[in-house]
Amino acid sequence: MVRPLLPRAVLRLRGQPRRPARAPRARARGLPERRPGRPRSGLRGSTPGGRRPFFLYLAPHAPHQPDRPAPRHDLAFADLRAPRPPSFDEEDVSTKPGWVRAQPRFSPEVADRIDDLYRRRLRTLLAVDEMIERLLQAVAAQDELDSTYVFLTSDNGFQLGAHRLDHGKGDAYEESIRVPLVVRGPGVPPGAREEPVLNIDLAPTLAELAGAAAP
Repeated sequence: MVRPLLPRAVLRLRGQPRRPARAPRARARGLPERRPGRPRSGLRGSTPGGRRPFFLYLAPHAPHQPDRPAPRHDLAFADLRAPRPPSFDEEDVSTKPGWVRAQPRFSPEVADRIDDLYRRRLRTLLAVDEMIERLLQAVAAQDELDSTYVFLTSDNGFQLGAHRLDHGKGDAYEESIRVPLVVRGPGVPPGAREEPVLNIDLAPTLAELAGAAAP
């Protein structure tokens, strides 16, 4: 019997679990660092002779908190600040919901903390970049890169100062819901496209590329 990573949790009407449901952090953290060869070893076992199609789903913990970058990246982005769009520490929130209007303007200490969080999140992603590079090198070593589709996306965005929200993702603002979507593979033209995409589109797209029926 396979023990599930997440305990069962009964949801209340508002979608909140009655008790915390968390994956053990020992399993969730550190894949790019502590187990750098694991994705590649699984890939080698899935494509004997390059004749057997494979599907690899890889979900590193970074940049989730606690955001602990690899020591070699501790000094990266030393002078970088979080972006300062007009919505950063927004001055006029009179048209916003009451819970936003209740947020105070940022003190210099809060702004510094946002910048530090931004840098730490970027530093943790450097190890993810390196892991993806190693993975693609392993695919290329099997002469499979030109016939392999690679999707890079995320599950949510993150607040870093917009609308007076210093961190988090528990709202419907663009900063919290926009995620990246990068695709490479056979027949995918280079460049960027400005079209709305939802995560519900991903599973049917992957099934179509694999010649399978949509779930």
